[in-house]
Amino acid sequence: MVSTSGNGSGTSEDLFWKLDALQTFIRDLHWPEEEFGKHLEQRLKLMASDMIESCVKRTRIAFEVKLQKTSRSTDFRVPQSICTMFNVMVDAKAQSTKLCSMEMGQEHQYHSKIDELIEETVKEMITLLVAKFVTILEGVLAKLSRYDEGTLFSSFLSFTVKAASKYVDVP
Repeated sequence: MVSTSGNGSGTSEDLFWKLDALQTFIRDLHWPEEEFGKHLEQRLKLMASDMIESCVKRTRIAFEVKLQKTSRSTDFRVPQSICTMFNVMVDAKAQSTKLCSMEMGQEHQYHSKIDELIEETVKEMITLLVAKFVTILEGVLAKLSRYDEGTLFSSFLSFTVKAASKYVDVP
């Protein structure tokens, strides 16, 4: 999921487009048996939910791997692929509303499950990114405190390192 185009990666946009095209095609066939048409629509919505769930989980894993591979130096730059992965999550949220929601009770709960998965995954991704920034900040402050040993600021910088890790849950 590295190449970007529009809202997310080319792969995710292609997936969402194809799911939408398939649902539109089936709906436009206007099945003579209304019950059969509804059954097909329901099956396609459940399939879309499963595919979006898989996309979200794979993006989460790729995000964690990419974040672990980034340098630990103080010269940290957020790679474009990490930003793209956040865009994939935003796009998945928008597309799940369109591709997975139905008016029936049980299926609505299934759609809510996808929304909750996306929200939890985004929260986890933000926590991992913040933890990475805190680690880098602690490294910078530790380097600065070494240069200022014995000065007025040395006690301030050592206090800041402890305070930074206190406010953020670092795994």
